Amino acid sequence: MDSGGGLTMVKDGRIKPKPPRWNKDIVDRLNDFPVVMVTDQWLVGSDLHYQPGLEIHLTLEGSGAMVVGRRVFPQFPRSVLLFRGNTPHQMISKGRYKRRVICLNLGESEPLPANVQALRYLVDCSWIPVDGCLGTMLSPPQFRQVDGMCRLLQYELERKETGWECMAVSLALQLSVYLQRVLQKSGSPAAWPGNRQPNELVRHCSDYVCGHLGERLTLKEMAKRFAASEEHLTRCFKKETGISFYQYVIVQRVAEAKRLLLAAPDMSIAEIAELTGFPSPSAFGRHFKLLLGMRPSELRRGNAADAAESDR
Repeated sequence: MDSGGGLTMVKDGRIKPKPPRWNKDIVDRLNDFPVVMVTDQWLVGSDLHYQPGLEIHLTLEGSGAMVVGRRVFPQFPRSVLLFRGNTPHQMISKGRYKRRVICLNLGESEPLPANVQALRYLVDCSWIPVDGCLGTMLSPPQFRQVDGMCRLLQYELERKETGWECMAVSLALQLSVYLQRVLQKSGSPAAWPGNRQPNELVRHCSDYVCGHLGERLTLKEMAKRFAASEEHLTRCFKKETGISFYQYVIVQRVAEAKRLLLAAPDMSIAEIAELTGFPSPSAFGRHFKLLLGMRPSELRRGNAADAAESDR
């Protein structure tokens, strides 16, 4: 059955997740030039999307949680993440936040001048896991250094003065190398992908959670299902995701509920609460507001108003 908003149901009433959105705007810009910057945007979260190449995500103001694949990364001012853009990702925030995003597609783009082609091949992203994410909190001096590089990059991309292509790619090279050094000096094992593999228990558990959000998902039941102790599963989940198992489930449920509120306007809030595993509409509203800073009904009214405005 299809609800008319892209929602597909399976026989047992569970939701079949909607595929992430191909970020066509970024893709079109990357096809023109392999370095794209989106900066100083005030947003309230984003939908689940993906694009080619590498993404550097820097939080400037506000806070939230960045979901990259199956992992959740709390974000605060000066937080930086690096990951492959083809890993589905989205930002969930309690209120408005400002971010800066740099997308690099160094392997595929329209033909460029020979000097730019040669320069961009110097940018080595092999240290970033294919299906993982690296992140850290920059110190104030590190943030000022990164911010300065980003502002120079923004200037070159916007002004397009003589030699801007070489300058932009060289600045992207400088930024990526600097962040690699910061991650390595931080001592985080995640900065050395060759020495660390994703925890299989957490991977299987998170896959199960995302496919069964409408079911009862307690730590005790998950530990029993995957033949692990509750203490071990708790430790592994905290190490891999940075948050507890309970928090991970809530974040995933709120993210799916947000998608349904926008994609399926004919579904009631109570129905969405039940489908995403919340025990009651009031519990759903409480968790939704805690993470996103608004009630489900407020999000839906705002979306309907935006749609009506665009139809005028």
